[in-house]
Amino acid sequence: MSIEMRGKEFSSMVVTATTAVAAGELMKVEDTVGVAFSAISEGASGVMVYECDAIEVAKAAVAMAVGEKIYLDETNKVVTTVSTDNTLCGRVKEAAADTASVVIIDLKGYLA
Repeated sequence: MSIEMRGKEFSSMVVTATTAVAAGELMKVEDTVGVAFSAISEGASGVMVYECDAIEVAKAAVAMAVGEKIYLDETNKVVTTVSTDNTLCGRVKEAAADTASVVIIDLKGYLA
């Protein structure tokens, strides 16, 4: 999956990946959730976008409504509406059906 940022404004940081991460893949570094700007090898440094007002990310197989809180499911590297054992990272920007594989969110990876 490549990174798809629809917002004009975004914030990023250089991080060290604890596992290999593909471009556009969700990741978590310490308490911050983000999306890898490009592929990052395990142990290598790369750029992670942690704030963007409209970014496309992989999602769990659940319907998502506009404005709904979303959480990172770190195990499956998707966003979900389930808060238990997951990390709050933003809100849904465009509704997505349960059959959709991606959703547009307002990413705020520093909320945790």
